[in-house]
Amino acid sequence: MPAMDTTIDTDYTPCSIEFCPVQSQSKTSLGSCGFYQTEQKKDQEASESPEVERNGRCILFETSLEDDRIVYHQLQSFDTPAILDQRWTQDPQQPILITADALGGLTSYKLSLPIDNSPRLDRIHSFACCPPEESTLCLSLDISDKKYRASTAKIVCSLSNGQIVLLTQHPTTMNEEHRWNAHQFEPWTCGFDYWQPETILTGGDDCKLKVWDTRNSFVQPVLTNKQFDGGVTAIRSHHLREHLFAVGSYDSNLRIFDKRNFTNPVMKEECGGGIWRIKWDEVNPERVLLATMHGGFKVLQISDNEPYQSSEEGEEKSPRYPTLNASVISSFSHRSDLAYGADWAPKISSSVNSSSPHPSLVAGCSFYDRAIHFWTLD
Repeated sequence: MPAMDTTIDTDYTPCSIEFCPVQSQSKTSLGSCGFYQTEQKKDQEASESPEVERNGRCILFETSLEDDRIVYHQLQSFDTPAILDQRWTQDPQQPILITADALGGLTSYKLSLPIDNSPRLDRIHSFACCPPEESTLCLSLDISDKKYRASTAKIVCSLSNGQIVLLTQHPTTMNEEHRWNAHQFEPWTCGFDYWQPETILTGGDDCKLKVWDTRNSFVQPVLTNKQFDGGVTAIRSHHLREHLFAVGSYDSNLRIFDKRNFTNPVMKEECGGGIWRIKWDEVNPERVLLATMHGGFKVLQISDNEPYQSSEEGEEKSPRYPTLNASVISSFSHRSDLAYGADWAPKISSSVNSSSPHPSLVAGCSFYDRAIHFWTLD
């Protein structure tokens, strides 16, 4: 059970939540939540397949731990196309938020931290991955700078038409480098290998996980894994431990792969619901946060069955892959009908028993409940 928790009601249905890598001047955690609201078009005659409008919203918020409670303040709210995914760049001096929307667009926002006013997001640039009239959605995105900072990070985005788009992110623009047909059905997820950003993983409703090397031709993937019993819905490179990837699926199993052997996972754990988001703890390499749709939110402890030892420098050894096991150390299911978004807050100062280690703050958003949840764990 969480030590502390609070729930914030929202007007729209929330789809993704991401914390900014920097604190505000008041030493609180900043974050953003993207909303995806569907409504039947007005003045439309009844039909078996009525057209829907996809409306969106983005909010900027701050949160902190004070005494025995979690404090939340909304700082900004503005309407957008419906947002399916979002990421912050990791530059602590000038973090940028990038959103992926239902009109096939990516939009970047600068975080402004005025001394005499509240933090806010200011739009920088919008990039159309597809013309709006094609009704193609940007389903997911990732940014390459989680492990290694770069002045020109890479962005990868998956589209509902089966394509993947690779872009370069500049301070004021986003430029397309490549696009290719990756999956027969919707590619729900895409992600970089943060240790080697030339490698991109994609997963789709065709129940396939594919690995691509951007230095080679995009005609075919380096590897295709077909062992999934449902669509591949989430991919996350481990930014603290090289070679490891966590992969989620509609089949409710969390699989962890060692990239040196993508044939078989080094761990497979049933999680009680389709896994839509995966986030490794920012500082603890053994904890991973999951949004498991109808199964709520879970934090898993991922441990080695035996101590992991890399080869000594200069030694030539055949690769020894870790074998891992998982245990649930925290779960949150209150008002969690369709858990979609989840993230760890950066470690922040707390007035909660300041002589003790600060608890971890976690956030999740529940789509149908129109709710944002915050809770803590040690």
